[in-house]
Amino acid sequence: MILITRSFKVLIISASFWISGCATQMQRDEVNVIGSENIKQKNYIIGQKISVTVGEPMIKFQDYWTTTSEKSVATVNKLVHIKGGPIDITLVPGKQYSVVGNVVQENVKYMLVRSDAGNLVMVKPDGTLRDRVGGQVNNNDVVTVVWTMTISDSSAVVTKEKALEINSSKGYENFELLYTGLSAGSMNVTYREFSPDGLARVAFFQNLTYPVAAKTVSFKKYKLDIQSATAENIVFTVLEDGR
Repeated sequence: MILITRSFKVLIISASFWISGCATQMQRDEVNVIGSENIKQKNYIIGQKISVTVGEPMIKFQDYWTTTSEKSVATVNKLVHIKGGPIDITLVPGKQYSVVGNVVQENVKYMLVRSDAGNLVMVKPDGTLRDRVGGQVNNNDVVTVVWTMTISDSSAVVTKEKALEINSSKGYENFELLYTGLSAGSMNVTYREFSPDGLARVAFFQNLTYPVAAKTVSFKKYKLDIQSATAENIVFTVLEDGR
């Protein structure tokens, strides 16, 4: 039987344990954007001689924005047991636990992490564990368990996982020109574009050929001065990149 009185104390009587405390409104977890960063990298300098072997990028260019946000899941950095009365919770490192929200009690904001048993582990602002756990009532209220919990390792820290996403709305360039050797009197180069959905996933490629005796080659905004090209490597200088 469960009896809940909102105006005074909450008393929950069940077959297995007693819970006592003030019902506190829970704030649902929301995505928190930490920040954004412009990734801009290239493997060349205008006017500087470069030598690469077959299969290596002659030109590699990246220019895009990333957004880092917190996910609604958390992990613990070490094995920890939380025990009190009939409650026995184990948090395992590497395992993801759902973050259901936050609650303020005694002027402290605690992150609420749902354990495998369904109890709400209370995490302090510094990531360490509070010696209380919660039980959820009517979806949005949290009741604090009366017992003081024993924490096996007080140095255990729970942190939210982070997600890194590409913000292609701000522009996105990520490509390379690979030297692929000589064949039938031609220099072979492969152009590869990478997808914003997976930085290692090739979204588009194009095989290019140039006369082996060519001293200057152009592709898109690039102009290259070719000093030598063999079956093993190519030596060149980037003259222009249009930037």
